[in-house]
Amino acid sequence: MLPGVRDRRATRMETDAPRMIDATGAFRDSSQQQRDEAELRDSEQFLSSALDALSAHIAILDERGVIVAVNEAWRSFGDDNRLISPASDIGVSYLDVCDTATGDDADDAHATAAGIRAVMDGDIDRFYLEYPCDSPTVERWFGVRVTRFSEDGPPRVVVAHEDLTQRRRAEQQQTDFLAMVTHDLRGPLGVIRGFAELMLRRNAFDERGLGLIVSQTRHMERMVADLLDAAAIEAGRLELNRMAADLGTIVRANVEQARTLSDRHEVDVEADAGAFPVEVDVTRIDQVLQNLLGNAIKYSPRGGPVRVRVWREGDRARVAVTDSGIGIPEAALDRLFDRYYRVGSGGGAPGLGLGLAIARSLVEAHGGSIDVRSTVDEGSTFTVTLPLAAA
Repeated sequence: MLPGVRDRRATRMETDAPRMIDATGAFRDSSQQQRDEAELRDSEQFLSSALDALSAHIAILDERGVIVAVNEAWRSFGDDNRLISPASDIGVSYLDVCDTATGDDADDAHATAAGIRAVMDGDIDRFYLEYPCDSPTVERWFGVRVTRFSEDGPPRVVVAHEDLTQRRRAEQQQTDFLAMVTHDLRGPLGVIRGFAELMLRRNAFDERGLGLIVSQTRHMERMVADLLDAAAIEAGRLELNRMAADLGTIVRANVEQARTLSDRHEVDVEADAGAFPVEVDVTRIDQVLQNLLGNAIKYSPRGGPVRVRVWREGDRARVAVTDSGIGIPEAALDRLFDRYYRVGSGGGAPGLGLGLAIARSLVEAHGGSIDVRSTVDEGSTFTVTLPLAAA
């Protein structure tokens, strides 16, 4: 290169350098923005998936109380319950929905709106309310929980509705159970105490009184045995002592015993020819049959026939107990085998509502099943199915 002459290539490179630096920086800024946007999309997708995995019905509200996001449970609740309402739509003011509610749910809805505002304003950290939310066919309870979260931006509120029906039902069963136990123990205890005090006052033996004391004591023993069985079944500690037996022989023995329970009932048995070989805990199958035969007599207060039939169906044996008693309402059939459940509070019949629940558990523990058909004022048929032993 000649002295005093500047290379034009160098001049061009010097001139283009700032533009190249700007382009490189812009490229880096654009790449960073794309990464940030991708991370944001991933974060939003993760949050949406996490919310959809929750069973609670969840909505996120902005500072005005407008729904900005919901999970799958919230979206599907209206469809599942055939609700014609925009309350689950994004963009709807959930506060307006609660404020304008009418009917039986209005007070709870208004209280929820007030709770949401209190959480938004920071007056309280969280709000919680339990409320009834019945469907056309089922009594239900829900709990609504409201919490607030915000960082640098405007506040957001999470509204979560959770189905409490099972918990409420369990609590009601416990309450009913305690009431039943108290009622059913008070009766026999009163009889025992009354006749014991009578014999003490007379200083004399009373054969009738002593017989009643013994029968009431046995009744309480059965109640305690049912409670112990129910506890063992719930804890998974039910043990079966299986042995080879003939189901027909077991049924006939229980029918003979049932005939001694009432003079007004005709208890008969009909069985297919041949043996019914089974591998069962005979004591437990006796318990099931005694419950079914006892119920057939108990719930046929006018007397009449109790028919027992034993037959085969393929590799299974079936036992049906049919009465001509008061029958069972159709609405009660679904819960008939639930623990502590008694039709119409038992209809005055003593018991804890455990017999059929235990019977079902015992039959299922043997690999069988139990079902019922019933018509009010005509009677009921309970059918037990058990596997036959391999030849």
